Amino acid sequence: MRATWQNAGSATGLVRCRLHIPALDLDLNPRISSGRPLAAVRRFIASHLPTASSALIGASFSIRAEIRAKGGGARWRVLSRWQFGESVDDALDRATSEWRQLPKEHKAR
Repeated sequence: MRATWQNAGSATGLVRCRLHIPALDLDLNPRISSGRPLAAVRRFIASHLPTASSALIGASFSIRAEIRAKGGGARWRVLSRWQFGESVDDALDRATSEWRQLPKEHKAR
C-alpha cells in the first residue's frame, strides 16, 4: 500500500501567492509552507496589498496549491484569483474553501 504522500491529487502543503501591483512596480510570488498556509496567505496579502485605491488599479493576485502528480512530481492548481474591483475577502474565502476540500499529503515520521 502506498503512503498518502505518494498519492496523485494530494496537496503537498506548499502554496504560492503571486501578487502583482503595477502602480508600485511590485510582483511577488512567495512559496508558503507553514502548517496553516492559507492563514499565512491572508497575512501576506494584508501586509502587502495597499489600502489606497489609486495604488490598486490593475492589481491582481492568484493563489495556487502544489498537487502531487501521477509520476510523483508536482503540478500547481489555482485555488483563487483576484483583480482590482473584486472583493479581496471573497477571493481569500474561495481559496480557503478550495484548500479545505483538497486531500493532503501526510508524510511518515
